[in-house]
Amino acid sequence: MQRSGIIHKTPADLAVAPNLGDYAATCAAFSWDNARQALAGLPGGGLNIAYEAVERHAQGPCTIAPRSVSWATNRCAMSASANWRA
Repeated sequence: MQRSGIIHKTPADLAVAPNLGDYAATCAAFSWDNARQALAGLPGGGLNIAYEAVERHAQGPCTIAPRSVSWATNRCAMSASANWRA
């Protein structure tokens, strides 16, 4: 089986702009202090990566839009399920 050559694309070839457009510039501008400030932190202090990845995105009202499920909707559904079992 013969493989085809490498396909090279430019940003103009993409339907959606990449999240990381310039890796070198992003690395040069990176600072741990700025990264820490972007984190929400736990209520009452501390840091938990699961909270940062899920819970802070779920803060807000529990709403259900047609064909759209938000982090908040999932959080509310899980809370209701947990309370029902208790």
